[in-house]
Amino acid sequence: MLIIWEQQIRYDPPGDGNCQFSAIADQLSRFAIHRSPQTFRSEIIIDLRRNPVNRLGVHLSNFVDNNNFMRYLRQMQKDGNYGDHITLQRVSEMYNMQMIVYSTLGPQATRVISPTGRNEPNLPNLYLGHFAEGHGDHYVSLEALDNDIWLESEGDIWLERERDVGLEIELDSDIGLEKNGDGGGGRLEEMVT
Repeated sequence: MLIIWEQQIRYDPPGDGNCQFSAIADQLSRFAIHRSPQTFRSEIIIDLRRNPVNRLGVHLSNFVDNNNFMRYLRQMQKDGNYGDHITLQRVSEMYNMQMIVYSTLGPQATRVISPTGRNEPNLPNLYLGHFAEGHGDHYVSLEALDNDIWLESEGDIWLERERDVGLEIELDSDIGLEKNGDGGGGRLEEMVT
């Protein structure tokens, strides 16, 4: 399968520690789900308090510092505290949507987050960009430049389909990266200037 990856930043939230919640709120608005980042953060914290286990039944205290989940929740509910892998997973579960998180660390760091923990091609996708530590530690909302065309082989038949995934980021120098993983190969171009 050949996929052409090209996305642009749809919304670049302020770098105030609320960027993950702001970027996700922007993506949810594509599906007529409108929340302020503050309301969105509160809803996630309430859900985590009510359901402190993951999809496998493991308590989330196993994934936070010192296994202190109540302290984690108190900190996470404060304005300006960075969202993390726990909040991303919970959003996916709450809204039954899949998140594609593209990283400035390259395609090997791109993550698919879904309610089941597997790639779910039939779920709606939210597209986020993550500037990793050392690159700004920041989340942005992404959108395709155009509907990308991808070709899928079914035996000897090539089908042309539209898909809107990928990423283009501006940083410090020019590099080109190959995308590999579920769904085949493709190109993730990062323009680092």
